[in-house]
Parts: sequence; structure tokens; C-alpha cells
Amino acid sequence: MKRFDLEIEKEIVSLRELGNNRYEIREVLKTKYLQFPCATTIYKVFKKYGLNKLSISVKEERRKIIMKRIEELVHIDCHQLSRGITIADPKKTYFLVGLIDGYSRLAWAEVLEDKKALTVMFAVLKSFNMLKYRYKFEK
Repeated sequence: MKRFDLEIEKEIVSLRELGNNRYEIREVLKTKYLQFPCATTIYKVFKKYGLNKLSISVKEERRKIIMKRIEELVHIDCHQLSRGITIADPKKTYFLVGLIDGYSRLAWAEVLEDKKALTVMFAVLKSFNMLKYRYKFEK
């Protein structure tokens, strides 16, 4: 292992303790130093200090998605409905576009006749506007 400045090694350790992986650490070091270690060398520093495996609590903390307001994260899905499930035209296939706001858990659904990108996009925009209008929330 090529020896680097002790300051760089300490920074690698402190960034790892925050839960960063070797590639993220390399990008941080790239902006600060002219000479920075490669990802393999950073991993060797992890092993030297016993940080090559993240603890369960750090892994769980890294997985959390923290939302601070409505509309920050919305889950969208398009689903094909079975034929004959609607009373409109039993021989026609319909699609259901659903949205769920990750923060407030508000949900909205629209029934579509096709699943072309443009149709789905406008249905999603309409759903966003309906949620905003109906529940009076602002950015």
C-alpha cells in the first residue's frame, strides 16, 4: 500500500465512519487534494482500521429517505386492468395510473385508455394538480 499523508488517512477514516463507500470518499478527496488514493487503496485503509464492513446501524441510517414536506417524493405506477373489469367497454383494455405521496401518504388514481408516454405524463400532471387543489398544499 502506497503511503499517503496521515491527514488523508484520517479523513478517509472519518468519512467512512459517516457511512461513505470508497468511491464516494475518492470523489471527496479528488476535490480537496492534488494527489489522492485510488479506490483500492482506500479499501485497504478501511481494512487497516477494521472499517471494511459497515455496522448494521450505519447501513440502516444510509437507507433512510427523509422527507421534510409534501410532494418531495411521490411513488407512481401504471397497471393494466383486466378486460371486462370496467362497465364502460368490456372488450377494451384500460390502465390505472396511481400516485402516492411519500410524506403525507395521500393517494390518487386515474383510469387511462392507453399507456403511451404522453398520455401517462399528462395523467400524472393532472393528478398532481388535483391533489394540490383538493388538499390545498403548496411547495
